[in-house]
Amino acid sequence: MKNVLKSVAFVLIFVLFINLITIVIFPENSIKKYGVVNAYKYEILLEEDDLIDVLVLGDSLVYSSYSPMEAWDSYGITSFDCAEPAQVIQGAYKYLKIAMEKEHPKIVVMEPNVIFRDIKKRKIKNTLRTDIPRIVPISKYHDVWKKYGFDGDGVVVNANKGYNCISRTNPPKKPIGNYMKPTAKLEKIPEDNLQYLEKIIDMCNEYNAKLIFVSFPTQTSWHDAKHKAAEKIASDYGIEFLDLNLEDIGISWGSETRDMGQHLNNSGAQKVSRHLAKYLFDTGLLTDHRNDSKYISWNIAYEQYKKNLAKS
Repeated sequence: MKNVLKSVAFVLIFVLFINLITIVIFPENSIKKYGVVNAYKYEILLEEDDLIDVLVLGDSLVYSSYSPMEAWDSYGITSFDCAEPAQVIQGAYKYLKIAMEKEHPKIVVMEPNVIFRDIKKRKIKNTLRTDIPRIVPISKYHDVWKKYGFDGDGVVVNANKGYNCISRTNPPKKPIGNYMKPTAKLEKIPEDNLQYLEKIIDMCNEYNAKLIFVSFPTQTSWHDAKHKAAEKIASDYGIEFLDLNLEDIGISWGSETRDMGQHLNNSGAQKVSRHLAKYLFDTGLLTDHRNDSKYISWNIAYEQYKKNLAKS
């Protein structure tokens, strides 16, 4: 019994110690306003209020495919990846609610892969992926300082804006072929997911933000049955839909994927990001902020982002 108590005491002291370290490397204003746990789980809470014009919701396809800094460099768009591993639509709704109250964007991009993911089946897996890091934030963000730079006033700047820099190449072992080969089938969408989609639509309407479905290139997580189902849902609910798996972006799957065709690496993501940035800018809803002094921290973030790319 005595040994058990010692073990428990050690774990508690360790968790406390790790969280104290987390606080040391965390922006003081975000600690006061949002707390360590929330701001580490929802990185957008690190951003200044009302500077983000585009929110991008979804799973790992988002933070592996879309780099907000590329959109900034090419069109002066301020955007942020509000993404989580294997994100379910319930999680997307929660993230959006937190982000909307802080940023009030003009456009919300949503990766439709989340609408096919069964909330009930993913509950245990997502608990392991998200709730444990919330208890010990640094367990997920152990290399957090690599993503951040500082502006002229010593304020922390999140350089990647939710994007995950990975440069390694790991191509498919054999050619996958036409993964978007047409089919008559429609992928099944869990009924509960439609209720959360409607909540997301209502929230976008409430904040006067345009909702757009954007499917990011992936050879293993997307196919025509999902495309057709997402297309039908988009039509039913009046949502604009762009499937980048069908766009001529020039992705080389032999050199621009990091895990055999599922996710892109930096090279592929740069192509996708600039392609999507043009699409979003052409809506006429966005402003080029590159020469606006209010957004100087974004120019500083971009310089840090380039360093992050070189090190990844």
